Amino acid sequence: MAVPASALTITRESEDATRALRLAFLGIFCFGFIVAPMAISAALTARKEIGRDATVGGLGKANAALLIAPAVLIMSLVGMVARIKGALP
Repeated sequence: MAVPASALTITRESEDATRALRLAFLGIFCFGFIVAPMAISAALTARKEIGRDATVGGLGKANAALLIAPAVLIMSLVGMVARIKGALP
C-alpha cells in the first residue's frame, strides 16, 4: 500500500529543536554549565518527537544542538576548574 505524498511532507518544525539550538548558542556566551544540559535535553526530546511523527521537521537543528551543547558544557567546566585552580584570571 502506497503512502500519499502529502503524508511525507513536513508540515511544522519542532519547537524543541529550535529551543535546543538557541540554548546551545546561548551557552557559548553565558552560563554554559547550566544552559548546555538544558539544550541537550531539549534536543533529545525533539529527536524523539521527530522520530514519532514524519511530518515534523527540525532534525538538523536538533543534531546541531547535540554537537554544540556537549562541547559548550565541557569547555565551560574546564574553564571553571581552571579558574578555581588559579590558572585563569
